[in-house]
Parts: sequence; structure tokens; C-alpha cells
Amino acid sequence: MTAQISDTFLFRGEQYSLIGMKGGDLASPQQFGMEAVMLHTACYRGFYVTYELTEEALYLRELTLAEKNGNYVPIGGIEPVKTEYQATYHGLSEVIPFTGR
Repeated sequence: MTAQISDTFLFRGEQYSLIGMKGGDLASPQQFGMEAVMLHTACYRGFYVTYELTEEALYLRELTLAEKNGNYVPIGGIEPVKTEYQATYHGLSEVIPFTGR
């Protein structure tokens, strides 16, 4: 079985991988009106993200995905950088509501 690409957390200048969580994804393409499809065998769910945790909030900073219909919509006014099979949104600043642990 191929290892899956993990989501990344930035916290106090360090980078961490999210390797498990109960209750689903913190952020997903569906909340922005897009439907992800498998990117490759290392990304069955079709997307991966980078979050940043600050004193103020949890932020979505980057999203890479393969959209089912190639319908990549702007997120927070940010257009994605597209390649043949995927697109990446850089410089996002979307607050992710999270009250868990």
C-alpha cells in the first residue's frame, strides 16, 4: 500500500504532519464548491492542505487538489496555480472553525 500524503500544520515556525484525526477533514474542497478526485496512489482523497495555527485562529494556507470537472474556483480571491493534473492555491488566509483538540 502506498503511503498517503498527509496534511501539514505550521506552528511557531515548525512544520508538523497530521497523521490521524476523528470526525473528518478540517477543510475540504466541497466547502468551496469543488469536488476532489484521486490525484494519484499517494492521494486517494484528491487533495491535501497546509494549515497554520496562530494565537488568533487556525488558518487554511494552501490547498492542492484535482477537481473532478477542472472547475477550480477562487478561494478568498486567490486563483490557483494549475498544472496538467492538479491545482494549488497559495497564500490562503481562510479561518477554519475548530474547537476540538
